[in-house]
Amino acid sequence: MFTRRMLPVSILLTLVLTLMVTASVSAQEADLGGQAVFRDADAASDSLVMNFSGVPALPVGSAYEGWLLDADGGKLSVGILVRSGTADIVQTYVSPSGENLAASYSRFAISIEPVPDPDPSTPGPIAYSDAVPASVFPHVGHLVVAWGSNPDAKGIAVGFLEQMGVAARHANLAADSSSLADKQKHAQHVINIVEGLGGPGDGFGVLNYGADLIKHAGFSKSAAA
Repeated sequence: MFTRRMLPVSILLTLVLTLMVTASVSAQEADLGGQAVFRDADAASDSLVMNFSGVPALPVGSAYEGWLLDADGGKLSVGILVRSGTADIVQTYVSPSGENLAASYSRFAISIEPVPDPDPSTPGPIAYSDAVPASVFPHVGHLVVAWGSNPDAKGIAVGFLEQMGVAARHANLAADSSSLADKQKHAQHVINIVEGLGGPGDGFGVLNYGADLIKHAGFSKSAAA
């Protein structure tokens, strides 16, 4: 018989912000170790990487299933979770449509389902669950979804990583160029991209994105306190 427990879940946002939420657990049941992590596969935050240890075995005819849940009752199954012989769950879900999962879902849960499942669209009893606090979620959106003052209103962390990629590309072009003029041209592009002075960048600059990233990550941390 499973007691409903809370699972500490860390949600990593584009490698720059980790939110850890913990809650009390049943005295009879051990906490799971591990995390559920949003990552970029084919699009921004379109995948969820799940890695848990110490997962209790289920009786024959039952299975674990992972879910992402939103504040309005919406739910997305991320699949049946397979427990290994060493009591681990290591799986990745990638949105077929490229949905930004971090923009839509603030809670992760693991349910216990019958096999076969007569109602696969509805979660069974929840064994583990945790969430990003409501006070934090807007700041998460500013980082990974949209921030109005940025070019194309892109998320702060999205813009930061995008411009870092553009700068790295021109740094490589400078290194690979055979002429001094081309080396200088691409080196100047790198400077402009970092400082936000035009050129092949979006005009905002890695430095400005970085400063905003630190500021809004701080807002998230304060809201979670």
